[in-house]
Formats: sequence, C-alpha cells, structure tokens
Amino acid sequence: EESFLAHGHAVLDGVLAQPALGALQVLLQEASIYFRFGRGAGSGYLVALLEDGLASPVLAAVASDLRRALPRLLGPLGPAAGGLCEARAWKADNSHLLVPPGPPALPGLDPVG
Repeated sequence: EESFLAHGHAVLDGVLAQPALGALQVLLQEASIYFRFGRGAGSGYLVALLEDGLASPVLAAVASDLRRALPRLLGPLGPAAGGLCEARAWKADNSHLLVPPGPPALPGLDPVG
C-alpha cells in the first residue's frame, strides 16, 4: 500500500495464502464460463466476466480480504461501500492446437477428388 501511494504502482506478489491461491486457480482454470472475445473466431483470447459467471464466493472473499488489507487504496468497508463491481479473467485460445492433423498419408496413394 505504501509503495503504491508513494510511486503510483506496486507488485502484490505472494499476497494470497496457498489455500486461497489454490481455490482461485481451480476456479479460473476449470471454469466453463469463458467465451470468445473480439471479432471473429480467431481473436486468440477467451474472457470470463463477473456478470456472466465469474462471480464466486472465492473471488468475493479475495476481494474482501484485499479491501481489508489495503483500506487506503481500495476504500472503506461495510455494506454501503459496495463490493467488487467488475472483474475479468483472460485465457489464450489454444483450441486450434487440439485439432488433429488428419490421417497419415499412405505411401503411393494420392487422394482423388
């Protein structure tokens, strides 16, 4: 918090306890809430939005704990302060890597067609 207030940026590395980090990783890696983002099927990214299914008790707990730990950055606590209002998770779309190349060509036989 002090670093951010002094310099305008901070790195929050190792801020989550292992159980919280593990629960968040399971949520983000195994969720089926991602959809294609951008124009066309080849945009290369999938996104999950809070309002489209990303909202979860795990994410709410992480947001609440961060607000409690960083009150000067993230504002006051309490029902009137509101909660997490926007969150996005991104994944690279590697589905093109899952398409098998097709059957191997047989020696001496060319497809006709």
